[in-house]
Amino acid sequence: MQHKHILIFFFLFFAITPQKLNCDEHTSSSQKTADLVIFSFNRPLQLYALLQTVHKYITNLNQICILYRTTNQIYDNAYEEIQGRFPHIKFIKQGSNPRGDFKPLLLQCVFGSPVEYVMFSVDDDIVTDHVNMYECTQAMEKHGAYGFYLRAGRNLTSHYPDNGPVLQPPFTQVEPNILRYQFNYGNDVWNYPNNLDMTVFKKSNLEHFFRNASYSSPNTLEGTWAGHTNLNNYGLCFNTSKKFMLALNIVQQDWYVPNENSFSIEDLFARWNNGLAINIEQFAQINSNSFIMGYRPTFIKR
Repeated sequence: MQHKHILIFFFLFFAITPQKLNCDEHTSSSQKTADLVIFSFNRPLQLYALLQTVHKYITNLNQICILYRTTNQIYDNAYEEIQGRFPHIKFIKQGSNPRGDFKPLLLQCVFGSPVEYVMFSVDDDIVTDHVNMYECTQAMEKHGAYGFYLRAGRNLTSHYPDNGPVLQPPFTQVEPNILRYQFNYGNDVWNYPNNLDMTVFKKSNLEHFFRNASYSSPNTLEGTWAGHTNLNNYGLCFNTSKKFMLALNIVQQDWYVPNENSFSIEDLFARWNNGLAINIEQFAQINSNSFIMGYRPTFIKR
């Protein structure tokens, strides 16, 4: 009787196991994730808020790499505190020649991982709602899209900071919550496909430019990359944008960017040193009519 039970067990094991393995193989091949590369400079308060929102809202990310630089040990200490709070994240600090080491360090962040997709972000981005990277990459492959734009959505109707109207392109509803559009149509956010503002890209589409172009900072990278755009390509976005840029101050010196100048760099850093953090709950599912917002946030103890 005991031998009979053993035979039945082996029969069931070998009959069922191949089906389970096939299911796992299908799942792994269709669920493609993405890396996230974040650029930061002397803004621990904003970076901390971004990482909190990424942790809260974005699922199925692979590697998160923060390429950052600071001007003194005081800022170094702040970034070390953030690293202690997010030990799974890879922090790469630029050296004494940041314009010289930016490109090789960036290439290391992007192409040192075997994952097929990548998304970039700057430290004053804020994620506002749930995003599954599997959904983004699968939709890109299914609908032949060049990028998936988390900053875009039907809610974007005005240009920051003058509140001028934005021309939206015609949309095709390809999934219940996903729109497809062509870059040739529309303006502002809609015909600026090469950006570092939480867009999911396939690495193979970027590699030639990233390895061969001349750039030395996030802003010079984006500025040069913007000139290598095929506006006949298509993009995807959710019906409502999932992030925005919180315009508090400027730290880069490559381009002029209008902002509220609500806080000085010193003021924001003083708040960090006093144990404060930006209250991210005020941004949950916020309905912004522009991908940049001039907003005076509230602060809480971290």
